[in-house]
Amino acid sequence: MINEGLKYNLEEIEGSKVLHIHGSISSLTRPQLERVVEEITQKSNIILNLSRVPSVTSSGLNVLADLGSSAKKKGKRVLIMGMKPEFIKIIEQMDMYELFIFVETVEEGLLKIRHYT
Repeated sequence: MINEGLKYNLEEIEGSKVLHIHGSISSLTRPQLERVVEEITQKSNIILNLSRVPSVTSSGLNVLADLGSSAKKKGKRVLIMGMKPEFIKIIEQMDMYELFIFVETVEEGLLKIRHYT
């Protein structure tokens, strides 16, 4: 699916959704990312695979924080997989680290979903 430069593939594994994102996360792609993630977290936890995301702008980091906070309020979690270390460092500096669960693999994400929810 393509819209405003953001491509993604969605799969369901063990009752959780895995959203594989391809492209930058920015103010241009924010509306589509918000729609997709908000819809999913109404019913399910989500693992965002960001391994093919070359850049995340400050607006992109803010949308991720907003989505993490919104999901938490609904009793769901946003797990982040494959995020570049420099972006994780910025998230830590912005004091947003607690909004997410960071994982290395889908399997680790599924284990953490069972543990944290």
